[in-house]
Amino acid sequence: MILKQEYLPYISGEKFNKGYRFKVSGPNTIKERDKIKYLSRLLKGKSVVHLGCTDHIDCIDQKIKENIWLHKIITEVSQECIGIDINQEAIDYIKDKYKDENFAENIYMGDITTDFLKQHNFNAEYLLMGEMLEHIDNPVDFLRQIVEKNRESIKKIIITVPNMYNIYTKVFSWFNIEQINTDHRYWFSPITLWKVAQRAGLKVESIDLVSTPISKKLNLTNVLKIIIRIFFEWKPLNRKHIVMIATID
Repeated sequence: MILKQEYLPYISGEKFNKGYRFKVSGPNTIKERDKIKYLSRLLKGKSVVHLGCTDHIDCIDQKIKENIWLHKIITEVSQECIGIDINQEAIDYIKDKYKDENFAENIYMGDITTDFLKQHNFNAEYLLMGEMLEHIDNPVDFLRQIVEKNRESIKKIIITVPNMYNIYTKVFSWFNIEQINTDHRYWFSPITLWKVAQRAGLKVESIDLVSTPISKKLNLTNVLKIIIRIFFEWKPLNRKHIVMIATID
């Protein structure tokens, strides 16, 4: 998405328009717009703090089996990676079941809104927040605390969230149905995510829309996902995820 200068006064609140139209865009090729491939290219050879790395505990095994569990993939492609989470149950599960794997050894129980990174003397180029901001009660305050506590430890922040305009949401809306993860507090659009980040003290560098990764397992669900990706997700706003990259302002 091209972040035009003319958009900035509306993002900051200096100007108001009750029906302003923002032009969105995203990667063009099918390979480029896969979320995991997108993040893997971006973080290859980088130092990364992966926040909220464990995922829902009942999803971990299946995602590892299908090679779409994000923390495993980021651990493999990055130069250095640590995972931070507050879900002790999930951390214990991973460390017990996958104790011989690198992706299990580098996970820690910690609170990113404290001096955790400073205390452990860990600096990173990127803080990755994958699909977690929508679970936070107050996302602006949460991001602001991260900024205040980690100015010296983190250079850039990557945030991914579900896109409220994705094709699945649109289809279900025709049947008056909202399909949603019941732990989510918010839906985001590219512009509302930009405004949240700006309010928290972040300087947004880029916003893209990407697709949900599809495992190589051959079944009807995955075939339908491939069809949807080809015939509908060529339009960026139909894609399921927003990826935003920002620096601390």
